[in-house]
Amino acid sequence: MKMRIEFDTDNAAFEDDFSLQVHEILDEISQQVVGGWRSGTIKDWNGATVGQWTHEEA
Repeated sequence: MKMRIEFDTDNAAFEDDFSLQVHEILDEISQQVVGGWRSGTIKDWNGATVGQWTHEEA
């Protein structure tokens, strides 16, 4: 299995508190995985799409 997470950090949401924004994104992904999701769109706290994540079986 592979877990692939990729997102851009070049926008304003990451300027104020980089660590907190990354934490929020990873927490959201974690909740989605627990909920049975296999992939999803990653959004920052401003609502901008910044990436994608996938969980694939090899």
